[in-house]
Amino acid sequence: SRKKYSEKFVIGGYAWRLLIFPRGNGCEFVSLYLDVADAEALPYSWTRSASFTLTITNAYDSDQSHKKEASHLFHAKESDWGFTQFM
Repeated sequence: SRKKYSEKFVIGGYAWRLLIFPRGNGCEFVSLYLDVADAEALPYSWTRSASFTLTITNAYDSDQSHKKEASHLFHAKESDWGFTQFM
């Protein structure tokens, strides 16, 4: 499939996962997002605010590593947020 999810992880008592499109989400870049892992099980009016940093590290050449920061109010209609053109 075009998209891949990471294993779920818990930060601040909330379940999250990473969503990545290795060949891009409608573009020719790696697309990377933070996703609310349990969004489908939450009540319709839920919200969750987060400030986060997404990083892809090149273990062989740190100059080729990429990091981007974001803040977002996640909710039922926007349960993932990140960067379509991450790198």
